[in-house]
Amino acid sequence: MTAHQYPLRWFRSLGCIALAFTCFLLIAALPGLAQVDQGAISGLITDPTGAVVSNAQVTLTNLDNGLVLQTSSSSSGEFTFSPVRIGNYSISATSQGFATTTQKDLKLSVQQRLSVNLQLKPGSTSERKSECLGAADADRRRFGRAGGGQPHH
Repeated sequence: MTAHQYPLRWFRSLGCIALAFTCFLLIAALPGLAQVDQGAISGLITDPTGAVVSNAQVTLTNLDNGLVLQTSSSSSGEFTFSPVRIGNYSISATSQGFATTTQKDLKLSVQQRLSVNLQLKPGSTSERKSECLGAADADRRRFGRAGGGQPHH
């Protein structure tokens, strides 16, 4: 090898290392990019006494595109939908001996972890109980502010 070839070989090796490092950074960033427009919705299913309801069927419906996701509550009454796309949702839950309970007008924002607790009322699964509180109405009621708009059911 001549003296003038050594710097070229070193430069080529450095270029390969830089290219490999750049590829590694791009690949490592892909999972983060995929989760930018997502969040999570989780909560607890209880009965009127406050006892948890395990194995309740929980259905999450994206009102923007019609996508329906389903899961069951755990032995501790908890459920989680994650990751889910940002958007507008309704969620319903039912279990044997209980009427279906639905919460509407849920808005999931970027990287938000939305908590939605549902209380099942006794009845048949063909009955539907609707929780008409949207997220803004629930906040107004929780913090004692007067709410405007539609009456609560």
